[in-house]
Amino acid sequence: LIWCPRVTRDERAEFERKQRDEGLTDYAIKTWAVMNPMSVSPERNEYFPILYSTVASKKSATLGTDLNSESARSQAIKRARAGNIMATAQNVLLRNPIGGQRPGFFAVVPVYRKGVPHGSVDERRENTLGVALRDLQASTGDVGGDLLGAAHTEPLREVNEDTDHIGEAAE
Repeated sequence: LIWCPRVTRDERAEFERKQRDEGLTDYAIKTWAVMNPMSVSPERNEYFPILYSTVASKKSATLGTDLNSESARSQAIKRARAGNIMATAQNVLLRNPIGGQRPGFFAVVPVYRKGVPHGSVDERRENTLGVALRDLQASTGDVGGDLLGAAHTEPLREVNEDTDHIGEAAE
């Protein structure tokens, strides 16, 4: 499981400083890359950097990776926020520091600030706290589009009738 908070251009410097102050000494928002060291991300209007991962240590190279900097993942994040749904990116390559290519897929759900509207697309974009996601490795190069193809079309309310938010969090 991975947590990526939404960070705006104006929030970036303070966000990075805070992470370094809290013990992530080399934390910086970086541009996504399959292999090799990642470079510090150029200025953008908005970032979704990895802040927490169940598989990453505090020294992991993936912390700080901006998933909004890679096209397939960025499009899935946009679909998830626009529709208040779980969205997927299929046939993506997963980061592999050892070498080689690891095909997989990416599933993401938006998390909204508590107590603020998220009924319209604009409200959802503005009030997104971050995204929760999972990268999954495929056992073969074919991820199985038929199995995952409809995942981004189902509203979250149909997945969980008891709540209007997935992982609703306070700011």
